[in-house]
Amino acid sequence: MGVLSRFFLGYVKGNFHVACMVLCFYEITQLRWGFSSFLNDQLLVLCLSFLAYNGIRHYPFVHFKQSFPPYYLALFFVAFFYSGFLFLGRSMEEQLLLFCCFLLSLAYTIPFPRKHKNLRNRYGLKILIVALCWTLLTAVFPLLGLAVFEGAHYLFFVERFIMVVVATLPFEIRDSSADDQDLGTIPQLIGCQFTKLLGYGLLLLLVFLIVFNPAFSLAEASAMGAMLLTYCISLYFIQPSSPKNSTLFWVEAIPLVGFMIYFFNPF
Repeated sequence: MGVLSRFFLGYVKGNFHVACMVLCFYEITQLRWGFSSFLNDQLLVLCLSFLAYNGIRHYPFVHFKQSFPPYYLALFFVAFFYSGFLFLGRSMEEQLLLFCCFLLSLAYTIPFPRKHKNLRNRYGLKILIVALCWTLLTAVFPLLGLAVFEGAHYLFFVERFIMVVVATLPFEIRDSSADDQDLGTIPQLIGCQFTKLLGYGLLLLLVFLIVFNPAFSLAEASAMGAMLLTYCISLYFIQPSSPKNSTLFWVEAIPLVGFMIYFFNPF
């Protein structure tokens, strides 16, 4: 395996890619509402996403004393301590929201009490917990500095929640044949084809929500339009037999498309 192939696998499987895409969603929120983004905020979101996804992915293997590369463990502990340092400097409202995200991620991974299932393995909850955490971290957290939330903000939170659900559907379809049947994922409940139809319906709903949001703008129309179209294409082509790593990379990269259009948009 060549150097580039090893780098690609490490980047995707090490959850660096998904952490960057969470950051892209966060930046889209900042750009949409006209806020300035600060490096410490970006690093906090990036580190927390990296920690959460690696904790979820590798928790079962810790019991088997799996060995990890030294650089990987070093990055994990650097992200842990640095995010803890940044967390202490946040407002009480921000700390409370981030703590809620932490509790959801913890319950998603570790069963409480121990004899019960974690939230990830609770029937039908997996996709909803993921969408809720992403929405809290990338949509609600950036706007906590506002004096009050208006109707447009609440509508935006709903938009983000639905978009993350749609973003998760291709992975649900790809993993449908390998997932435990007790998970009750959407493809297991209604089949892959109906899951795709559900995704198309949610994308159509998003179009109406975005257009009729009082904060609608041309910049948003171009960025969100590109993202929704790309998600539609990914739903069309995804299959249970699709390659895992390439699917992770390309589907997870869709928020980058929206961020780049927002960032360079002249409107």
